[in-house]
Amino acid sequence: ADATIKDKVKELVKDKNSQEDKARAIYNFCAQNIRYVAVEYGQAGYEPHAAFEVLKNKYGDCKDQAILVVAMLKEAGISAWPVLIATRSEHDLHDDFPSMLFNHCIAAVYLKDKLIFLDPTAETCSFGDLPADDQNRKVLLFKEDKYEIHPTPLYPSAQNIIKQDTLVKIKPNEEIWSEKSIFSSGIYEQAQRYWLLYTPPELIRRQIEQRIQEFSIGANLEKYEIKNLKDLNNHVTLEYDFNGPEYFINAGKLRIMPEFAGIDSSMVAQDKRRYPIDFSVLDAKENTVTVELPRGFSLKYLPENIEIDNPWFKFMVEYSQKNNKIFFVQRIEAKKRIIPENEYPEFKKALEELARKLKQRVVLEVK
Repeated sequence: ADATIKDKVKELVKDKNSQEDKARAIYNFCAQNIRYVAVEYGQAGYEPHAAFEVLKNKYGDCKDQAILVVAMLKEAGISAWPVLIATRSEHDLHDDFPSMLFNHCIAAVYLKDKLIFLDPTAETCSFGDLPADDQNRKVLLFKEDKYEIHPTPLYPSAQNIIKQDTLVKIKPNEEIWSEKSIFSSGIYEQAQRYWLLYTPPELIRRQIEQRIQEFSIGANLEKYEIKNLKDLNNHVTLEYDFNGPEYFINAGKLRIMPEFAGIDSSMVAQDKRRYPIDFSVLDAKENTVTVELPRGFSLKYLPENIEIDNPWFKFMVEYSQKNNKIFFVQRIEAKKRIIPENEYPEFKKALEELARKLKQRVVLEVK
């Protein structure tokens, strides 16, 4: 590490007390401030540039960025090494079959008696997380005097979450005012952060305006807010408020609410499969809706709650009422990343049966 690297590391870790906080600060800097530019001709296709050159230029390919983050971590007194990986599009590494089928370079840091893998080319990926293509792969880790083969983690569903919370207030004239928040983590956060970072504000607004039409035809977006967009240490959230001229399906004095529950069954449209279904990662999705009713509405029908736990997923949907509010919660958690061909018929049956059960709606009556 030259003086430039020493000074930058000193600046990044000066107020950090733990090794993890120091490593996080260094990783965040490299991920967010060093642009990925592939330089793959001649010797540069195989040999990384010196770490001080990458820092000076503020760009580099995957091996350049890995070398820089490793050099900076070592300067901070933290054990770190470069790692070669064959991402999911390539054949995985086998312990007993020598090969050089690597197409990517990442880094590994040793903290609290365990290895944590880092991909500084993934600028919207938080410390301790990995892009889907880097997960569940065998990798070649280069130490000072030897190499080691290690697996990268396949993160549990609890790490890859998308959660949507919606509040709908019905006015006496049956117009609505609503607020919605979208929280994500893992692969969903990586994608949402990237989209919010690189999509022009007018296009973000336009897409939100299109989405709210699902709640109310002619809905009007009042405002939207993005939180923690450039802060990799905190989850990015998208929040927006809107109003609309209608919400129910009218049937005389009955008011039928939109369908809250649902699941995508298009993946099981085929009767048979020749290949497995690969979801890439394990994930979890949660959707909550609270509907606040004015006076003059009574509950006519509330769908039954559903809870399912099978080999492929865990699912629950719950409807409830308290005072003038209707509450809805739906959660689904993947339990298997890959559905083999021999399990597909039963998986298809379970998913289609669930999709049919969910086709129910809350029904109200106007007094």
